[in-house]
Amino acid sequence: MTNKVPKVYCAGPFGFQYKDYSIENLAKDYRSILVGGPEKVATEPKGLVRPMFPANELIEYYGPFYFYEDQLTAEDIVRNERKKVRDADVVFFFLPNDAACPGTITELIHAACAGKEIVIAYVKQDDKDVPENSWNSPLWYPMLFTDIQNGIKTTIKQVDDMNEAIQVFNSYLKQMWPDDYDY
Repeated sequence: MTNKVPKVYCAGPFGFQYKDYSIENLAKDYRSILVGGPEKVATEPKGLVRPMFPANELIEYYGPFYFYEDQLTAEDIVRNERKKVRDADVVFFFLPNDAACPGTITELIHAACAGKEIVIAYVKQDDKDVPENSWNSPLWYPMLFTDIQNGIKTTIKQVDDMNEAIQVFNSYLKQMWPDDYDY
């Protein structure tokens, strides 16, 4: 690993509704916790081209965070996020029980086809309607597709909640750095 700080794209459904943007709601989303708290995300400059900023001294958060007041077109969002996934060094996916979001599924497949390092932390679903598989997730198909498409570049971990997912992501990041890196 070079001394370059990795660009991390954090995918998954948002923990709040776009129209309900506030520090309190932002704090519920795993991305704000991973980058060091909602204040860091809340002070991020607005606009389509969002500059990266240091996060937890381990990563550069590379997106996404699109809020209702940004007034971006759907095409702007898709083009921008597509580019960010391609340019990222690693893509994290937190998939809670209700994660069957079309955007998240699309980003997962795109990241796999782009050959990105992918870390998926998913919450097992105990629903009898979910097809029985090794993951017990409503997203078993895109997760399996990603695993087959991307092979050893994909890490899939079952977690109990968002906090455990963040631990999985931080553990992965620490493995990217040499032993003598000062965290």
